[in-house]
Amino acid sequence: MIFLFSLNFHKTRLIRLYSREIRSIGTLSNSDILPKQIRDVYSQEVEELTSFIASKNRIAVITGAGISTDSNIPDYRGENGSYKFGHKPMVHLDFVTNENSRKRYWARSILGFIHSHTSLLYESYNHLLLIILIIGYKEFQLAQPNSGHYSLAILEKNNKVGMIVTQNVDRLHQKSGSINVVDLHGRNDIVECLSCKTEFSRRMLQMKLEDMNPEITKNITEYYKEMNTLNKQIIRADGDSNLDGVVDYNKFCIPNCPKCSGVLMPQVIFFGNNVPTKRVETVYSELEKADGLLIIGTSLEVYSAYRFVDRAAKLNIPIALVNNGPTRADRSNIKLHFRSNKNNINMSCGHILKDVIHKLNFT
Repeated sequence: MIFLFSLNFHKTRLIRLYSREIRSIGTLSNSDILPKQIRDVYSQEVEELTSFIASKNRIAVITGAGISTDSNIPDYRGENGSYKFGHKPMVHLDFVTNENSRKRYWARSILGFIHSHTSLLYESYNHLLLIILIIGYKEFQLAQPNSGHYSLAILEKNNKVGMIVTQNVDRLHQKSGSINVVDLHGRNDIVECLSCKTEFSRRMLQMKLEDMNPEITKNITEYYKEMNTLNKQIIRADGDSNLDGVVDYNKFCIPNCPKCSGVLMPQVIFFGNNVPTKRVETVYSELEKADGLLIIGTSLEVYSAYRFVDRAAKLNIPIALVNNGPTRADRSNIKLHFRSNKNNINMSCGHILKDVIHKLNFT
């Protein structure tokens, strides 16, 4: 009963948030706050991207970590990307074969997952700081869709976008109202047993981890309190956090599958693993129907996404790219019909997409 109430409540909450964002998304053009010389250059970029989108009837979209940075989720290779602060992504083989690697992953996820997916409620009890995770965590979660996610949802609603292929595992596209989304690298809110394939809620697993490790959880919360705020050197991409020196990973306890005692793993594609063939074929099939490809917030360094750009180029599909930093497409011979940030303005993906929606007068 509680679960059904929570589910229905949050569906209503999503619709309300989505409608409010649609009503407000075109009220202020971001170019209005720029100096005139920069504003003129930026306005030209907005005009060009608007024309690109307006001329298309079925755009395939590829998104990366750059679209979620405005939601306070770090990217990898950007100016303040995780890689610049020592982040090393989990390797699939290490996770499935090495228990110590799994302990390190799950221990570091306590703070990172809370930051990315849940709200923290604090209460003092015998001078201890306790984290309380409630059933309705989505109501208070910190990682919310930004104007970039909402803009793409609006483009889909207005029959401009046929499919969104995201490399992100944060599910923010779905939370913003987008429907036809392919989670290329999986999703971080589901945990799967590698043996019996039973799926479990990531939220419930995180609560189990805290129950099994009360002293370590206490140390992490006290560390959070001392830091006062989570900075980019602590919180990393994909819900990871730097707890080296704070937690003894070898003492961290992790649960096995309650059904078969197998290894539990987030339903994501770690480095070294392959995207399921059916998922890849679904995207290839969509490209055959598309009359444009829009790339947003990704360097395309990972082949799992770059292959679709390569396929689109071979199909002579016009390509638009919105990203502040250099990309693999820039180094290749792929023809780009639009490229943002040619003059190093460095506006976020959400900013330019929001201004495009304003120009198109979409709601």
